[in-house]
Amino acid sequence: MILYHGTTLSRGEGIIKDHCIKHDISRVCTNTGKLDCDTTNGYVYLTPNIETAYFYGNINSLRSETNDDLKYVYIFKVEIDEDKLLPDYDELKIKSKDVTWKESLAICKTVRVDEDVNVNKAEYLMLPNTMNHKETEDNLNLVRELSKSEVQSLDANVVLKEILSKWSWQKL
Repeated sequence: MILYHGTTLSRGEGIIKDHCIKHDISRVCTNTGKLDCDTTNGYVYLTPNIETAYFYGNINSLRSETNDDLKYVYIFKVEIDEDKLLPDYDELKIKSKDVTWKESLAICKTVRVDEDVNVNKAEYLMLPNTMNHKETEDNLNLVRELSKSEVQSLDANVVLKEILSKWSWQKL
């Protein structure tokens, strides 16, 4: 199954260097229960939607202590065996373990895996962060529309088509 992972500039460069999305890392958003995007260490979070990956990568960039992370967001396109997918209980905000990964995708558009994800054959896209000060206003408006489509549950296909006409997937 093709899924996407969004992250900060510095973490994205680390993923490219290591050829791996690590599941055991220091978290930008920790599982405190206070934030809507809190994550539990020991998992890699994934989504079937580019806009969802961008949204979370952008949020992590905004919360990063590194100013360079305010420039760009990396989105990795990876192939994962379905038998490795787990429900995203952090996003689901429930304790029941009776939810399947398919239900997790239907409810919150995210799943997770409890191991490192190899990216040797993956592709990545580097998009401007919504707070990037070096990009054109047109480019910033595009990524802001992409982020808004996630928040407002809008169809992102039109903006995605335009984004992919400006920025291309790169192979690792």
